[in-house]
Amino acid sequence: MRRFTIAVWILCAGVILWSPDRALAQAVANAAIHGVVSDPSGAFIPLAQIKATQTDTGQVLSTVTSSDGAYLLPNLPVGPYSVEATAQGFNGYLQSGIVLQVGNNVQINIKLQLGAVNQELRVSANAAMVETQDTSISQVVDQRRIVDLPLNGHYHARLPYCRRHLRVGGADQRE
Repeated sequence: MRRFTIAVWILCAGVILWSPDRALAQAVANAAIHGVVSDPSGAFIPLAQIKATQTDTGQVLSTVTSSDGAYLLPNLPVGPYSVEATAQGFNGYLQSGIVLQVGNNVQINIKLQLGAVNQELRVSANAAMVETQDTSISQVVDQRRIVDLPLNGHYHARLPYCRRHLRVGGADQRE
């Protein structure tokens, strides 16, 4: 019985000591697009159809604006997108060249022009997306840079501990 108790304690200690590294190694690989749809006078347009198309895969995600003209497309996979907005009695709107990176929360406010249903406004956005909702600083690190890091044994779960003043669970971790 005593051996069994010791084995259980050792197993529990191993799980506890092993788990934090695995949790730190996980990253959020999603992004979001949100904004408000309005007319030229600034009045909100409810029930406008919003479609985000990932241009590499053709995957389409859609939503409808709320009564205050707001929309949100959460949990989008990273990559290039185009956003399309349509509403009855307004010209269509299409913006392409939107590139979502990990953790981006991109705001795209759309002004629809009055007009026939078959007219469409196209906007090409090749400028960098600016994060306006979050004050944190982040950077996307590609696989080649991670592989080239001089890690002892290439244990990538220890990668977050390479930062001098990393805050994990409210405590400072130092090299």
